[in-house]
Amino acid sequence: MKRIIIMTVFLTLCDIEMSFTQTYSPVTNVKTPNNSTVQDTYTLTSTDVSYSPSQIAALAADYYANYNEAVVLEAPSFKYNCHGYAWLVTEGGNKVWIGRYDITTEDIYWTDGSYIEVPENIATKVSYHQDGNHSAIRLSSNWYQSKWGWAGALVKHHPDRVPSIYQTWKAKKYYIRKPSITGPATACPGSSVTLTISNLPAGATVNWSAPNTFSVESSSNTSVTCAVPSLPPNAGYIISASIFAGSSHVTTLTHSLNVRGGKVVVSGSDYVGYLKTETYTANIFSTCNQPVTVEWKLDGSPIETGRNIIIKSVAKPVPVKNMEGIASDTGERQTSRQVQGTTNYTEYMLVAALKNSSGTVIATSYRNIAVYGYPSIISIERSLHDNLDNVKNSSGKDINVYPNPAGDYLNISINGKSASDIRLYDAYGTLLRQAKTGSGTVQLNVSNLPNGLYYLHIYDGINKTPEVRQIMVKHD
Repeated sequence: MKRIIIMTVFLTLCDIEMSFTQTYSPVTNVKTPNNSTVQDTYTLTSTDVSYSPSQIAALAADYYANYNEAVVLEAPSFKYNCHGYAWLVTEGGNKVWIGRYDITTEDIYWTDGSYIEVPENIATKVSYHQDGNHSAIRLSSNWYQSKWGWAGALVKHHPDRVPSIYQTWKAKKYYIRKPSITGPATACPGSSVTLTISNLPAGATVNWSAPNTFSVESSSNTSVTCAVPSLPPNAGYIISASIFAGSSHVTTLTHSLNVRGGKVVVSGSDYVGYLKTETYTANIFSTCNQPVTVEWKLDGSPIETGRNIIIKSVAKPVPVKNMEGIASDTGERQTSRQVQGTTNYTEYMLVAALKNSSGTVIATSYRNIAVYGYPSIISIERSLHDNLDNVKNSSGKDINVYPNPAGDYLNISINGKSASDIRLYDAYGTLLRQAKTGSGTVQLNVSNLPNGLYYLHIYDGINKTPEVRQIMVKHD
């Protein structure tokens, strides 16, 4: 220990020539598991003490006889002390001295939250009373392991069968590495999530708790799998794990899970000038591979459904008609609508509500705009996923897409006028495949795409708006 000589050691090794002129250099790279720097830490720079096999055997016999069958595991050394061994060496670190001058140095391991205090029966680390200034690791209820003395040995011993200078009659404290929950921070509606606990001590038990709307599919001491409801509110949830040592509560861990069916953010100018046009875009993210649409509202008035709706701009009030619109078909998952103004400005609230195929709002974005005049809808383009099952072929072509679901290849057969461009997008609007073809059949390789929903856009070179087909990729 720090400047402590265990007299028993030296009495049994009285024929050994000992040197007390060891030199040490400070080290600054020793960290706790939570990355706090451990101060007052040193490494030996001079020659370590050396013992012959017969001397080590004599020491082992003395410890066995005088400390109730204590076992010498390593020869005495000046390289490290009990704190260095218990808190660093046993966790894979180098042999160093921790707290050479300050008897509270090792406290950082629990004051920074890396370790938490627990009942003895599940502890892995032991801190003897500060007056005794000693640390050990707990192997079982009957056996500890610690480094003894300034130049002492590493010893396996009973909890209270140690040199008296460690003052075993005073209270000890017991610690474990603080457990933590790992798992996804977000989840899609209708999916399953699995959370796991790391650093759970042996002998501990765990009670998992999930929101009432979730169902627990399986659970154990170290993990839980929950089914996320299909249509939850667009909000965050807490899943917790209460850890017990017998009947004693140790700690409760919590994990925040955000269930989001998608995200939408409105972008565009803060104002619309008189008789000017501004475009406002609903940028759509993370839709969990589900079909989505955007419902626009201006000061609470919904905008009428329509693929291309044109309203002339006037300098007096024009009724805001109902129209549902959404993302452009340029592959940039955007929804556009335009407003126009006259001279006196008025503030309006522009709202884009993201809806899934069941019509449930899963995300909303708000934007205040100042209109110099009266707003009038000019045009709107529909969503990547709007009415995918009822797309009408406007050019008179016969288009056949097969197989659907597709595993390795997707075939697109076109009869009639030639198509200029075929594109395959994922649910986030990322362009994955593209081909140009005339009348006939084109084949897209989908063998390396993950299972899920995709969207095929077929441009005929005549109409600005493509035909859109929903494609399922499914690998057996």
